[in-house]
Amino acid sequence: MGLRPHPWLLELIHPRFGKGSEPIKPVSLLLCAALLTGLLAPVAAAQEAAVEEDPGSYAGYIVKLSDGMPRMRTLSADASYDREGNFLVVDTLEQTQEIPEEYIDYIEPNYYVELFSTQDPSDPYYADYQWSLQEIGAMSAYRQGLTGEGVKVGFVDSGINTAHVDLDDARIDGANFHADGLSFDQDVYGHGTFAAGIVAAQTDNGVGLAGVAPGADIRAYRVFNQKTTTMDAVVSAIYAAIGDGCDVINLSLGTQYQSNTLRTAIEAAEAAGIVLVAAVGNDGSSTLQYPAAYSAVIGVGSVDSGLTVSSFSQRNRSVYVTAPGGGVAGLDHESADGYKLDLTSKGNMGTSYAAPVVAGMAALALGYDRDLTEDGFRYLLETTSTDKGSSGYDTTYGYGVVNIDAFVSELRREFTITYETNGGVLPENAVQAYAVTDDTLTLPTPTRPGFQFTGWYAASDLSGGQVSAIPAGSLGDLEFFAAWQSDQTTAVQSVLVNGQTAVPQADGSYRAYLPYGTVLADLTPNNIVVTPLEAGSVAEPAVTEDGGRTWTFQVHTSGDASHAQTYTLHLEVDSLHVADGSAAQSGSAVPASHDGQTPAIPYRADAAAWFLDGESQTLPDDFTCQTAVESGSGLFTADGSTLTYIPSAEDAGQAVTLRVQGVHAGRVTLDAVTITLAVGALPVSQSKALTPSLTYDRNTGGGAELSLALFGNQVTGVSLDAAALTDGQYALGEVTTDGAALLTLEDAPLSALENGAHTVTVTFDAGEPAAVPLTVCDSTPLYTVTFRSQGAVFDTRSGVRSGSTVTLPPAPVREDYDFQGWYTQENGKGTRFTTQTPVTDSLTLYAYWTATVPSGGGGSGGGGGGGGGGGGGGGGSVAVPAETVTAAQTSANTITEAGGVTTLTLLEEAATSVESETLVRENAAHTVVLTGRGVTVTVPAGTLPEGFDVNRLLPDRSAFTGAPGEVLAYVDENGGLRPLPWVVVGSDELTFTAGIAADYRIVNAGGVFDDVAADGWYTGSVAFVTARGLFSGTGEAAFSPDVPMTRGMLVTVLARLDGADTAGGSPWYKPGMDWAVTRGISDGSAPGAPITREQLAAMLWRYAGNPVSQGSLDGFTDAGQVSAYAAEALRWAVGAGLITGTDAGALNPQGEASRAEVAAMLTRFITAQAV
Repeated sequence: MGLRPHPWLLELIHPRFGKGSEPIKPVSLLLCAALLTGLLAPVAAAQEAAVEEDPGSYAGYIVKLSDGMPRMRTLSADASYDREGNFLVVDTLEQTQEIPEEYIDYIEPNYYVELFSTQDPSDPYYADYQWSLQEIGAMSAYRQGLTGEGVKVGFVDSGINTAHVDLDDARIDGANFHADGLSFDQDVYGHGTFAAGIVAAQTDNGVGLAGVAPGADIRAYRVFNQKTTTMDAVVSAIYAAIGDGCDVINLSLGTQYQSNTLRTAIEAAEAAGIVLVAAVGNDGSSTLQYPAAYSAVIGVGSVDSGLTVSSFSQRNRSVYVTAPGGGVAGLDHESADGYKLDLTSKGNMGTSYAAPVVAGMAALALGYDRDLTEDGFRYLLETTSTDKGSSGYDTTYGYGVVNIDAFVSELRREFTITYETNGGVLPENAVQAYAVTDDTLTLPTPTRPGFQFTGWYAASDLSGGQVSAIPAGSLGDLEFFAAWQSDQTTAVQSVLVNGQTAVPQADGSYRAYLPYGTVLADLTPNNIVVTPLEAGSVAEPAVTEDGGRTWTFQVHTSGDASHAQTYTLHLEVDSLHVADGSAAQSGSAVPASHDGQTPAIPYRADAAAWFLDGESQTLPDDFTCQTAVESGSGLFTADGSTLTYIPSAEDAGQAVTLRVQGVHAGRVTLDAVTITLAVGALPVSQSKALTPSLTYDRNTGGGAELSLALFGNQVTGVSLDAAALTDGQYALGEVTTDGAALLTLEDAPLSALENGAHTVTVTFDAGEPAAVPLTVCDSTPLYTVTFRSQGAVFDTRSGVRSGSTVTLPPAPVREDYDFQGWYTQENGKGTRFTTQTPVTDSLTLYAYWTATVPSGGGGSGGGGGGGGGGGGGGGGSVAVPAETVTAAQTSANTITEAGGVTTLTLLEEAATSVESETLVRENAAHTVVLTGRGVTVTVPAGTLPEGFDVNRLLPDRSAFTGAPGEVLAYVDENGGLRPLPWVVVGSDELTFTAGIAADYRIVNAGGVFDDVAADGWYTGSVAFVTARGLFSGTGEAAFSPDVPMTRGMLVTVLARLDGADTAGGSPWYKPGMDWAVTRGISDGSAPGAPITREQLAAMLWRYAGNPVSQGSLDGFTDAGQVSAYAAEALRWAVGAGLITGTDAGALNPQGEASRAEVAAMLTRFITAQAV
């Protein structure tokens, strides 16, 4: 129905509209523009790629009206209405103002739709050449008389030149839907004539071209007069084709925009059973074009000569199949006898010309069978197209290139029907094959005793709907699966005939075999016992009509025989039977020994004499035996009539019962022969050891394991070198089924053996004993322990086993020294070695000595002080080192006159001939220089008592390493060591003033704390200050390096450094604070407050006597934060290297100073001030 605007007034809903060029009377619509915003139809959710709309891609709007809209008053405007589609076409949105919102389903653009030829036709004349039909086997349809006769094929296109000579005999009708008002047969563009000629060009008429389906009826729906038209014209044409009863619609057109109006029309055509064929598009991309991309449409791509895909053909999911469209011949629209034969012209190329090939194939198939469905046509395309590109379906070729030859063969062949009855039986007249032209075929109803048939299914798992018939027009080989429901009321539980069980057969009948001698004619219904499955069901007496060979009986619900199941029972009599007197046989056998040395003596017999055939009294040629072991565990076999039984070890001494039945023609005799065998005793086996030899290592221990093959015997004893072992000295593991066992010899008896060769003997209750050689060895390492004292070997322990201990030699003796034990390193270092220490390697031990502490002597102790030395200090005593330098280790030992210098040179070994001398000078100042280690001792005049030993003045050289915790100390009158905090022990030189005559020693007295890391930045400083007794720990093995230092703590430390006594105060910090106030170092305030870094610098500066500053604060980022009172002190501290600043280049003057930071600053301070 054409849509044409008209200027006059009419009712909105016209009662009827004509076809073709009959005008549609217009209406006026006015609707608020704001309302339209919510009514514009959205793009379908299924659209796969968003397409940006171009205002130039549509002409006006389509207004879809609801089905319930009533008649309306007369309005005025230019508008068009399509009754079949129930939509209006307007130019602007302002034309829709007065229609209520509830009567509008949606509004969408009226998109332009274009023809899919590559460009306008040009050169019209070329030679007659139709490769496009030859390469797809089109002649096969011609030869078999398939022409599409009576099938209506609609072309929604540019019309058809019906005057063309190659369409003389074609039946063509149509209608115009273009606004130019021309008739359907006025094709001014040529596209429609070309496309329709591919289908309808007459064949065998002596002129022009051949069509795919020359017998088809053609309907031309003219919607184009150039390459584009509007969506409303296309949709109206589709509805017209539906109304005209078209079987096939060819749509060689498309748009990239989805349209609800177009989709609705396509779905209406599909619902009407029309086969829809469309070109997929010509830009060679993956962009979807509509209507080809709709699922109801068969999209067709194009191939060139050689059946390769055309470069312009779309490649996407809309391609169902491909067909020739790249350079094909066609009819010319401009004359009655013209052709377009330039196969290289773009005017002869396009998916527009591939689609009609498939439309023509649809006409061929429908002409052959009018009942063929669209699904059936798709099946034909999918299964007969020539696969190209990727195997199977792909988006370039779809299912392949169409093949009319294979298409027609598949269409005309006979299809098979396969039934899977699942235990049922088909009726004899069940149809086994069908053709597409057959009428609807009803599927047969199978039977199965005890079950009710519930239907056929196309799926093996019985899913999906039931199938009762094969509809007319169906295609393809089919397989159906039967479904059953057990009919409990007619089912049979068992059938017995003279006590013999009848066996159900595949066809639902029963069969029983009766013993030889049974006379079937003598059987009565009483001999046949049928037990129904259901307690409420009954079985009618069986009846026979052939002398007892075949019986029938029925089962049904008690009292209701209307629903009964009839069963058939077949009876046969065994002809093969046991001969008289042969039913019981006897014999004997002996099993093989466990070790296999004595073979079995089997039972053998020929059963041929035990069985007879009922008629010939001879055995048939295929006679064999079926054997069974009723008691026993041996192997019973039959080879024809020859029987063999090999007894097992378990059969020994037992009576074994065997059963034999005859077999003929697959039947086993009902009677049997019973054989009783007496099995002899098991032959004796020789047990043996499977382990050829044993080794026992004293070092690893663990006993030894011996594998035995007992072969049924028992172990009666085990001995080592002929000495019997008791039960606790060996153990026998579980014996396996094959007679193997594991004998374990325990560690105790083996460890008592001497190293060397021995023999393990195992005795058994039968047979000879087994003797196994045993080698005892000891892989334990042997070590040597060497004891050294005073540089020489003192004693030795050799051959010490790993892990054992040794006795220690007598304690060595050294004059003036006390022996403190043996150590793994010299000078008491390493680990102390005792009689309890296990030896795990060869090692050397060293005697550790400490000097004998004198009972008194040597000055007043303590004292001293000041910047120059100080013999006292605030620390307690420390450990006495192992050695001091004695006179025997020097080359000279004299003191010259007052002020003189005596040089003492250390010897590599002791000079035993040099004897000690004493100092007798009074009021003389002496300096003793030890050049070998750079130690200088200055002794003030008048301090050395008469007879004082110069050896007491020399520090211990062995302890002199320069470690941070090393400190110079002297032995006080109580034998304790008193550190000298101002003396810094260096690795090159040590100079100090001896305030008193005493024993001076270098000791390592630095504290060891769990919370001070071995490699921390402050570790050395902690050792330095704790060795001098300035700091002590905060708890057991704790120093608390990160805890802030309080003001009270700092003045206490400085007081100790100055030699003041800080013990016994209350509170603890009072002595130190009193000292600091007296010295002007602190004002005594806030003793518990954390000390800041600038307060720390100020107190140290005051303690040092307010020295002149040599430093500058200019390089620090926070110099401006320094308090005025501390500025000079901080400049001094920086200049003296006591404060270096943080990593960020700041002084952090108000920051709290931790115990570790104070220790570091004091270390630097003492080191810088020491003399």
